[in-house]
Amino acid sequence: PPDDIYLELPDDLPSVAGQLADEVTVGAATDYDRVIALQDWLRTFEYSTEVQSGHGSNAIESFHHVRVGYCEQFAATFAAMARTLGIATRVAVGYTPGRIRDDGWYSVLGKNAHAWPEVWFDGVGWVAFEPTPSRGIPGATNYTGLEPSQDTTGVDPGGAVSDRPAPATP
Repeated sequence: PPDDIYLELPDDLPSVAGQLADEVTVGAATDYDRVIALQDWLRTFEYSTEVQSGHGSNAIESFHHVRVGYCEQFAATFAAMARTLGIATRVAVGYTPGRIRDDGWYSVLGKNAHAWPEVWFDGVGWVAFEPTPSRGIPGATNYTGLEPSQDTTGVDPGGAVSDRPAPATP
């Protein structure tokens, strides 16, 4: 990996993270197989933004127990579990594309924010994965199995716009 920091774990990480990572990945032959197993297992949880937020090690333990959370919890738990297996991982935060407005500009709102884990593969670099149920990453459908998706709930009043117009369509 580019730096050992992507393998580090907090001293107070609950032991359940490593135990579950071992159980979930039993029989997986490669690191790729292991992260696919973690991704698929986490997708058996429920996605909801109506849960208590939190970032400490207790939050991971609670997330494992209630099996309900939002993208940040899915990404962080995936990363911590992968790191217990010696797999270099980081959490990326950004936005899904938003929606294209009638004037050709994009409207990107807070509801379009998203977090996902990325895994380092020698000779390839950082590869995005998607453990959050119902949230697909653009360009990753072939290995995540999820079509690109974003939050479409609520009213979109136009929101903030990007600094560039939508790409021309052929």
